[in-house]
Amino acid sequence: MSIHQVTDCLFNDLAQVKYDVCVFASGYEARCTFIPKKLEAGNIATSIVIGFKDLADTEPRKIHDDYFKNHWKSEPEIASSGNDFVVQSLLNEIVAKGGATKRILVDCSSMSRLWYSGILNWARFGNGVDETTIDFVYALGKYEDKNSPMIIEDMVSIPGCEGGALQSQQSLAIFGLGFNGWASLSVLERLEADDVFAFIASPGASPDYPERVRVLNKDFLEEPRVKHHVLELPLRSIETCYRFLSELVTPHRFKDSITLVPMGPKPQILASILVSMRFPEVSCMRVSAKRARPEKVEPNGEVVAVRVVVRKEPAKK
Repeated sequence: MSIHQVTDCLFNDLAQVKYDVCVFASGYEARCTFIPKKLEAGNIATSIVIGFKDLADTEPRKIHDDYFKNHWKSEPEIASSGNDFVVQSLLNEIVAKGGATKRILVDCSSMSRLWYSGILNWARFGNGVDETTIDFVYALGKYEDKNSPMIIEDMVSIPGCEGGALQSQQSLAIFGLGFNGWASLSVLERLEADDVFAFIASPGASPDYPERVRVLNKDFLEEPRVKHHVLELPLRSIETCYRFLSELVTPHRFKDSITLVPMGPKPQILASILVSMRFPEVSCMRVSAKRARPEKVEPNGEVVAVRVVVRKEPAKK
């Protein structure tokens, strides 16, 4: 199975679509129920809710869990943010019971990247149908003016995005920048890449978003390898980001080692994962980190949506 198509779409058009499965996440962020509240439960055959293992006893989390139990009749399945097997097991259970899984909606607004990349991997390798259509939706958020410090715990490849075994003397790193500041520079120092590109969401979730990212990543952007390689890609078009990143990596695929390091907003993280899954030679890293306290993220009312078609490749003659 391969990534066949990535196309932007309008959330208002999706709200009335009938889905075989919808996958939601229950967390502490206020926006985790924003999209579910705009959907018609009658249009969805089966709903899956995954609840974060961390901060499960906070008051906002209890309210969100109760919402999913009452309105979607779904008890959240508790999992760590690093466990991608939980959602795959739940999808397998639907198939085992004879349920359809051709059309899936995924609300990744408050979701761990390993959960939604796990859904893509399941569509590529676990689903038995010839074609799976997955609509990813993301509620843009209003972030706090000040971010708590980010402590890097680990750097690992996202499952299904490990890259190839190409032996190359040259290495290329492509960073998606967000509000992480010095953390991006720390990761760059660990990678020791020969050449570095960076991309910033512009236009972003708010008018001041691009400038805020540039200020927080000032030291990173002044690094000589980065200075002249900064791209501005629109937050609201995952298709555009996916296309530009695909064009960027294509000339290097078979001669350089390529690593995507998306640390910026989730739509661009998703685009990076899709590029890596399209090109097996390209790896995509997950930087695991913790903050002193969780960020408060309210929905700003906008939703970004993209349709991904995973299709079985024709047999070679």
